[in-house]
Amino acid sequence: MFMVWRLKWQRWKIGRSYAKDYKKLQKEKASREKFGEHDAEEYYAVREVEREIEFEVGRRLYDEARSLDVEIPPHSDSEMWVDDAVGERTWLSSKGRAQVRKLIDEEKARRFEVKTQWVTRLILPVLGLLIGVLGAITGLIAVLHQKK
Repeated sequence: MFMVWRLKWQRWKIGRSYAKDYKKLQKEKASREKFGEHDAEEYYAVREVEREIEFEVGRRLYDEARSLDVEIPPHSDSEMWVDDAVGERTWLSSKGRAQVRKLIDEEKARRFEVKTQWVTRLILPVLGLLIGVLGAITGLIAVLHQKK
């Protein structure tokens, strides 16, 4: 989580830095080519940080899915995975993340339902029985103390 926060902060700082440079170019009344170069530099700098954010979020979801034993889309499905330009890393695309998130939520809901069944089918009836027995014993003791 900290890594994603740090990357978002870095993206914000890049945007702020390029905004200052843009104002300088406006004051200098620079040519369109300079503005184009500036915009391209900003685009590529922000894009790299956003790719790192997507990689971290995808990796976290992938780890969570593995820990919950949820089906992960196959790497051959190009709609679900994004390949790095160099080919060293792959991560879940936005569509892949949405599908994995949906499967994770379904698995968590299923596990919660199983735990809830234990509570409603076993623990609550036993607890009700114990409270009833305690009430009966308390009533019996009260009746026995009044007769004396």
